[in-house]
Amino acid sequence: MSTHTLSAEVYRDKVHGCWLGKTVGGTLGQPHEGKVGPLTLTFYDPVPEGAIANDDLDLQLVWLAKLREVGPGITERDLGEAWRDHVTFPWDEYGVCKANLFEGLEPPVSGQHNNWFTDSMGAPIRSEIWACLAPGCPDLAAALAYQDGCVDHGGEGLFGEIFFAALESAAFVLSDTNALIDLALGFLPPDCRTAIAVDVCRRRHAAGDDWLQCREAILQAAGHVNFTDAPQNIAFTVLGWLYGEDPGDAMCKAVNCGCDTDCTGATLGAILGIVHGPECFDPHWTEPVGDEVKVSYGIINCEVPATLGQLTDWTIEAAQKVLEHHDAPVRIGDAGPDEKLPTADELGGQGRVKARLGN
Repeated sequence: MSTHTLSAEVYRDKVHGCWLGKTVGGTLGQPHEGKVGPLTLTFYDPVPEGAIANDDLDLQLVWLAKLREVGPGITERDLGEAWRDHVTFPWDEYGVCKANLFEGLEPPVSGQHNNWFTDSMGAPIRSEIWACLAPGCPDLAAALAYQDGCVDHGGEGLFGEIFFAALESAAFVLSDTNALIDLALGFLPPDCRTAIAVDVCRRRHAAGDDWLQCREAILQAAGHVNFTDAPQNIAFTVLGWLYGEDPGDAMCKAVNCGCDTDCTGATLGAILGIVHGPECFDPHWTEPVGDEVKVSYGIINCEVPATLGQLTDWTIEAAQKVLEHHDAPVRIGDAGPDEKLPTADELGGQGRVKARLGN
């Protein structure tokens, strides 16, 4: 197996872009969470004075803290322990997970027993940490995402986190939108609702529908009364990416679809930040959120970074250990001018995650 070197400078830029985009998009969408849509946003409404705390980022800070504690061989049981110790959110799949963990049920059972919310967005929103820890290694990122998602999800919620983790990991070395989506879909059962929703979105875009027509087609194919249901929201994220004229417009279109708006905006912001780096976000988008990391009341007794810069540093430190521990085909360092990064075909292996999914 050949090993590729990802430039340390490029990697740092993309990690920072990921966390900045996550913050911008989440802050854009948070005030509108649960609205049916379509909405008509063109900018923050209201314009914030600093980032808005969001569980989309909060939970990933807990996972990073746990990894820093136990090391790169972290398991789903470690993540379940972190959930018991540091997460107090009582909602939906989070509440079911907590109850199951305190009853002594371990992952993956904790994510499936008596859980009416296994198909929700609580897991897909946590994909970025695994992509950043396994850049250019989508199968490893997807396997780590499985460990995370199975703590409180099964089904479409788990598929959604695997999809985004694989896509975002590959985005560290690829930039073509359709190639990234194709690669990520390869990690999913082709008949799952998430894959179907994304396929509908792409076909309607290719057919020349406007974004509102595309949104309606997604709802017809995969709409759900639960606004946090993953397939429709994952497709809305892809919609914003395909139809966006620039990063700000892309995030607005994803959020304007309605439903789980903080999740769609935040995930798309992170994807754009990985692909293009932090400089893709115009200062009028970044200045209102600043650099401070805001953490929700539901995270307790956990060391978290104070700034996005510190979060970037901690992520890079952990990634070096994760790549080495898993004998990954990508390393971070001094890449020469002739260094060739892996192609889409070389990134397509799915052995680790398929073994976890049992197929």
